[in-house]
Order: sequence, then C-alpha cells, then structure tokens
Amino acid sequence: PRRSVCPRHRTGGYPGRYALEADNKLNTNDYPIAVIGDGVGGLVSSLALVHALSDSPGTQRKISLHPDPASHQGAESRGILLTANASRILHALGLKSDLASSSIQPQTRQIRSMKSGFLVAEQPLGRFIEDRYGAPVYSVAEDRLVALLDGAVRKTAVCIRPDSTPTKHPLADPASVELTIYTSATNPRALPGTRQIVCRSTLGPADKNLTRIVTWMGPGMQVDHFPISAEEVAISVICERNHATDRGAVCLDWTQVAGLPVQMDAHPMLQDLFNNAFDFWQRDVAEPIAMEWQTDSSICLGDAHQRLPPGLFQTTAVAIEDAWVLARFIAGYEEDLTGALTQFETFRHPRFERLSRQAQAQGKLYRETNSWAARRRNLALALYNRYLPEIQMQQLDWIYGYDCIKGFD
Repeated sequence: PRRSVCPRHRTGGYPGRYALEADNKLNTNDYPIAVIGDGVGGLVSSLALVHALSDSPGTQRKISLHPDPASHQGAESRGILLTANASRILHALGLKSDLASSSIQPQTRQIRSMKSGFLVAEQPLGRFIEDRYGAPVYSVAEDRLVALLDGAVRKTAVCIRPDSTPTKHPLADPASVELTIYTSATNPRALPGTRQIVCRSTLGPADKNLTRIVTWMGPGMQVDHFPISAEEVAISVICERNHATDRGAVCLDWTQVAGLPVQMDAHPMLQDLFNNAFDFWQRDVAEPIAMEWQTDSSICLGDAHQRLPPGLFQTTAVAIEDAWVLARFIAGYEEDLTGALTQFETFRHPRFERLSRQAQAQGKLYRETNSWAARRRNLALALYNRYLPEIQMQQLDWIYGYDCIKGFD
C-alpha cells in the first residue's frame, strides 16, 4: 500500500496527533484527497483544489478536510499580513470583497530605532503597492481570516469532518487515500534561545485608525506591529532568550511573558502598546532545516514542511502560494499524482530557499547587537530610502511581485 504519513512525522504520527472517533470514520474511497488541518493553509488548500479541479472536467476527485488542533495554536493572539503575492491568490479564489470588509489595508511601513524611536525608513503601501503589484496588502486577525475562509469552504462540496474527541487516526483506510495534504506544523526543531512572542494590544485615542506597519530594531530584538482593526494591533516580538550585547545584557524572563515591557529598553510609544497588551502566546523560532517535502501519496505544505524564520511576513504567503500551485499541478497532471508532487517540489523549492535566506539575512540586520554596526545600518537604510527608493523597491519585487497564478491559467 501507498504511504500516507508525511515523512516529517514518521516517528510522531501525523501532524497534531489529531484523530476522529470511530463513529466518525470517513469513507475515503469517496474522498480520495484528504487535507489535514483547518487553519489558513488547510482552508486555502481546499478552496484552491475546488477551484482547480472545477476547471479540469477530466479530474473528478472529491476532497475531505480534517480539523487539527495544531492549526489553531496562538490564532487568538496572532495577526496576519497578507502581502500582494498572497492577496492576489485570495482574490482569484473570489474572496476580494470579503477581505476588504474584514481587514485593514495599511498605508505605510515604518522602520524605527527601538530605543530612540528615530524614523530610519518609510515605505508606501496602500494604492502604491496595489498599482505596482496588482493586489494590496491586508492586515487581519488570524481568527477572523480563518472564519472568512471557513465560511467560503462550507459553500463548496468539500466534506468537513465534524469535531470530536481525538482517539484514533482520522482516515479509516489510509491506503485507499490517493493523496494526503498536511498543512499543520508540530514540534519543529527550534533555534537555541530564540523565541517569538505574539500578542494583541489596544490603541490609545490618539492612535486609533492609524494604518501603518511599524518595525522596531533593537539589540538582539525585533518588534513588529500592525493594525488588525480600528482599535487593535497585532504585535510580534523576536528576541534571544539571553543575549549579551556590547552595552549590557538583554535578559528576558520567558516564564513571565506579561512582564516583558518592564524589561525592554524601548521607546514610550512601544511601551504603551505593551502596557495595553493581552492574549500573549509564545513559541520557539524554528530552525531552517531541510525536510523531505513529499512521498508518492502525501505532501507537506507551508509550516508542515518547514517554517520560515519570522519577520519577513511571508509565512502565510508561502502556505497560500503552495496551496495554489499544488492544486494546479494536481489538476494538470490528472491521474499522475506522483508526477504532480515531484513537479510541485521542483517548482517551489528554489523560491522557498531564497525566502528563507532573505528572512535570515533581514533578521540578522534588524537585530544587530553591535552598537556601531547598528548606527551604520541605520544610516545606510535612511540614505537608501531617501535617495534610492525605486532601487530599494526593485530589490523586493521578486517577493511581492511573484505571481504564481500566471503560467497555470
């Protein structure tokens, strides 16, 4: 029989160890494609498959979507930035009006010094990005985006398995499933001492309706925040657990997450956000490691394969791109699923590796610990942003201008 366990999880079961009770067994012969995980990646995968297979009359495969608790870890705390390369795919899936009504479109991105608040660089978003790349940037609460996608999936023929107490594997007969798509990550290998904290915060009266993304650069630490509603922002903190700098030590007590702002040497604007913060959630930052992407009857998408280093705002975008491209290869190769999976990996691997290198390089730059190197960095970014803005944008075109819809439609 074909293997249906993702190679990443051979020793620990499939992602999340989630399963369904015996009375909820699925007749997998009726639904040969099983999507594991009902987070953003799983829901977009289901929608993309429905969209692609509807355009391929010769391919009659039904889809089942299996909930996985790992898909929702930290969802109530996280915000998501949908950059143009991701939002254009959601537009193609018919979600443009829903996204516009349930999200914010940031108008600028600022890069600041964490201690002084000095504005190092500022980049236009909003209409500028939409005109340049054909799709806007959206910022949205993750739980709100999941609810939007879940509503769209329920309007299709996708079979959503009911929630139940996890007791056994959800696939009644794994050998009869043609393809299992894993979209949830569990237990990624973590970098020693590096951690990400996410939370939400309320805006003060003077800051309400501000539509900007702000990145704060500090020694061994990076903070990003962006609006997810008229009154709330999502915050991400990336920091070393214990990091010595040339000006002292940044030592955070990770067992007391709510005490974080007291221990941060940060600008009052940032301190105010943390003083009003709630719904803290933390995780170790995953190490960029090479993992096997697929077998002859299973494949891992997004975080289930390998989690991008945070800070580049591309983690969700990669999962959405993966979902669209995989669906198109499945529809194009029809009965040759093995060929579709092989071509998918060949097509997607170079982009993922390049994004991973970019995220690591940006993180090292923004979290520079040497004070003189940080000053040189600030000066270079400021001059580049002021006098060579177009060249600066061109260096990012490969990320945000990437259009995986072209070539398949």
